[in-house]
Amino acid sequence: MYRHTQTGWFIIVPLAAALVMMSAMYFEVYGSDYIWVIRAVFIVVVLCLLIFYNLTVAIEGGNIYVGFSFGLIKKIMKLSDIESCEHVRNRWWYGWGVRYVHGSGLMFNVSGLDAVELTLKDGKKFRIGTDEPAKLIEAIKAG
Repeated sequence: MYRHTQTGWFIIVPLAAALVMMSAMYFEVYGSDYIWVIRAVFIVVVLCLLIFYNLTVAIEGGNIYVGFSFGLIKKIMKLSDIESCEHVRNRWWYGWGVRYVHGSGLMFNVSGLDAVELTLKDGKKFRIGTDEPAKLIEAIKAG
């Protein structure tokens, strides 16, 4: 069994800074016709922060679970569907969160540039951002 949760500092810090700036802007435009814009953006940023503040990877019962924060966005795959896995390095411009990486399929990542790329038996690929790629690969192969 393997379970690891990685905190997404590269997501938390910028979004928290954005919330502080929007709070300051709120008092500047309070009472104007544009206050609804600040409120709407504030709500979106708070939701993004709540959804993407960490990433949990768990292997148990013949499945691999990869999910953000509360599990609202998640992916569950059978270990038997995985053909291979390897440690890869993401480019900085791939970003964090849920992304489609050309040639590497879907990617879940909250922090850092290290990832494990899974190649499935159907030819699809999936990247899992992690700060412990060697342990994750070992757990997948042992699973």
